[in-house]
Amino acid sequence: MDKEQVLAIYTKAESIGVSVVPDATIHITDGLPLDDLRAARQLYENQGCDLCDVLYHSLPGGTFDALLRHMLEKRASLLAVPLSGDDE
Repeated sequence: MDKEQVLAIYTKAESIGVSVVPDATIHITDGLPLDDLRAARQLYENQGCDLCDVLYHSLPGGTFDALLRHMLEKRASLLAVPLSGDDE
């Protein structure tokens, strides 16, 4: 990719018990520096969890729900095929 993509997304509104909704910056850099499959799986898990937390706490609920729907649509075939090698 030649040019960095920049998206401006609104943060969710403040709610009862939440006085500050954090702004978030997500910087996606070069490819994975890992050759080890187990280390890569753990990295994917950690990054996925961190990214989900940031988006969940920063995005409006409707935007988060729409994102989830679009992500599931893009990976729908994955849900229909059993994954081999996931015996851990």
